[in-house]
Amino acid sequence: MRKTIIVLIFELLTLIVFPENNDKNIDSLLNALQNKTKSENNSKIYNDLSEFYYNLFLSNESYYYAKKALSHAAKENNSSELARSYFNIGQSAYVLGSFNESLLSFKKAIIYYQSRKNNKKIFLCYKNIASVYKSTGRIDKVFDYYYRSLKLAEITNDYENIIGIYSVLISMYNELNDFDNMLKFIIKSKHFLKGKKIEERNYPNIRLYEGLYYNNCIHNEKKALLLIESSLNEYISKNDLAGIASTYSLLGDMFTNKNILDKAMSYYKRALNIRIQSDDKNSMSILWTNIAHVYMLKKDYNNALKCNFKSFKVRLRTGNKQLIASSYANIGSTYIKMRHYDRALIYLNKGLLLARELGVNLYIKNSYKKLFELFYEQKNYQKALEYHQLLSDIMLKIAKEENNRKIAEIQSKYENEKKQQQLKNLSKQNSIQKLILRKRQNLVYGLSFSFILIILLAILYSRHNKLKSAQKTLELEQKLLRSQMNPHFIFNSLSSIQSYILKNDLFEAGKYLSGFAKLIRLVLTNSREEFIPLENEIQTLKLYLLLQTLRFENKFDYSFEIDPAIDPEKKYIPPMLIQPLVENAIDHGILNKQDKGNIFIRIFMGNEIMQIEVEDNGIGRKKANLIQEQNKSLHKSLSTKITNERIQLLNKKYKLGIRLTIYDLHDKEGIASGTLVRIIIPSKRLKFIIKNRDFVLFSLLSKSYRSNKM
Repeated sequence: MRKTIIVLIFELLTLIVFPENNDKNIDSLLNALQNKTKSENNSKIYNDLSEFYYNLFLSNESYYYAKKALSHAAKENNSSELARSYFNIGQSAYVLGSFNESLLSFKKAIIYYQSRKNNKKIFLCYKNIASVYKSTGRIDKVFDYYYRSLKLAEITNDYENIIGIYSVLISMYNELNDFDNMLKFIIKSKHFLKGKKIEERNYPNIRLYEGLYYNNCIHNEKKALLLIESSLNEYISKNDLAGIASTYSLLGDMFTNKNILDKAMSYYKRALNIRIQSDDKNSMSILWTNIAHVYMLKKDYNNALKCNFKSFKVRLRTGNKQLIASSYANIGSTYIKMRHYDRALIYLNKGLLLARELGVNLYIKNSYKKLFELFYEQKNYQKALEYHQLLSDIMLKIAKEENNRKIAEIQSKYENEKKQQQLKNLSKQNSIQKLILRKRQNLVYGLSFSFILIILLAILYSRHNKLKSAQKTLELEQKLLRSQMNPHFIFNSLSSIQSYILKNDLFEAGKYLSGFAKLIRLVLTNSREEFIPLENEIQTLKLYLLLQTLRFENKFDYSFEIDPAIDPEKKYIPPMLIQPLVENAIDHGILNKQDKGNIFIRIFMGNEIMQIEVEDNGIGRKKANLIQEQNKSLHKSLSTKITNERIQLLNKKYKLGIRLTIYDLHDKEGIASGTLVRIIIPSKRLKFIIKNRDFVLFSLLSKSYRSNKM
């Protein structure tokens, strides 16, 4: 509801027109009308009356006199008053909720203003049409007409209106939570205001919006309050009551959102006092609604109801159907909280009927939501379900409109920029045509030469990077291959086989030798490829762990946990990625442990990622490093370093985003109880790379290899 109220404030502000006869007294206008004869120009006085009543927020009277003015202007054949009549009908019809009539009237007014080349009024028509489209949810048209008005202001160097449109766009982007574009126009506004002799109130206005940006986007409340207070002080020094009231309202909104309700109430009441003094009925009604909202948050429903009714009475007098529909929903919602369900139903149904008449989806959605809450509270679940379905449908419609908003905005910008460029080209075409013809040939030669040079440099640079990358890859693969087939492992494995032979245990010797041969073949085969099926990596690990358990006489146990959602034959990973981590776990964690160790290898799928974990219950990294220093070991494990370098190279080459993290594990007493190494591989990106590479030969080799497995 609060967002809807902000929307209404914004729309009403964009429809304000500075009337030509504000200083006229209503009685003098009526007297002048009576003194006129039938043959005299009555249309001007009727338009004066229409504008007078419009600025008193009496839209029904404004509409009536605008219609009278139109009738007389047509009889008088007065194009100036015809344009003015259509404009006044457009304003009052909009407030009364007759959106189609409002649009049609503004567009007819534009035709007359164009014939008279009255750019100021055309500008106002564009702004008002944008506001009408905004009320009907046609965001695609909203930005189109705002950018039309901006273009017109730029053509005529109308600085006041340029900064005015910037302000409107900032407000719109803030409302739509499009903070990037909001900041863009804040910066443009600040840059535009430099050195321009524009009305001074624009400066605190932009600071006010900047404070809003810091509060809503950066969440820097301190900076936001400094900017807002700076604007407030400037408004106070100039006795700008409208600016002061707007700032108080903004502060009330900020403190309401932060649930600092007493401060919010204080600022809303200050703003209300100013609006009462200036008899700004629409702003008064909105502030009564905001105060009612604070009472609702305080659960003071009686006072909330009183304030909502005060707002409602003001809106009935002004005839603003949009605000009346909002009041129906607010009163109904308050009655729900007070458990006066029959009264709530009456007001909510009235609000829904008016919202449907206006065709405004936001009001319809709010009515459906409140009716759903009402019937749910009454345990009338059948009715609640009906309104829940209606609510879901309208929310989908609103979401679709929101998704189309940015596309519509971009299209609007593109069309306006395209038209502007065409106008510039047409104006300069005659004067620069000969120059273009003379320079075209030289330009083509120059561009061609530059293009060829850039391509050659790019090719050379690319080849250099590829060679450098290939060299780095080869070095890492050699290091990794040496780390997997390190002399210690090979020597100890052969020693173990020899021991079995000397013991005349030929079965164990043959088993060990067969496993060792398979492992060597797998390592050599896998090392030729950049990516292998997960199944191959798992098989290599199992053979390696089997040999290590035989070698160390069951010094440790190991287990694999594979996510059932993973098909190891279809999932690919870089080869030799896990084995160095397992080797580290054995050599530095398990072998220095007194009792039997455990190694756990887990592979499972997450949200578009593959997660690999190697966990051991060894002595931990800190103690392992200490033992290594005490023994003055010349052998330093490079497995982790090489693996990290390889991951960095893969990430750089394929933009994979692989991450390796090491965690030191501790028991409840804080004593080291092992190490956990976690590798995260974005499976979606890896799948894309695999799909777009030529893996035909690899697949054939892999298939042949699997068919020959022992």
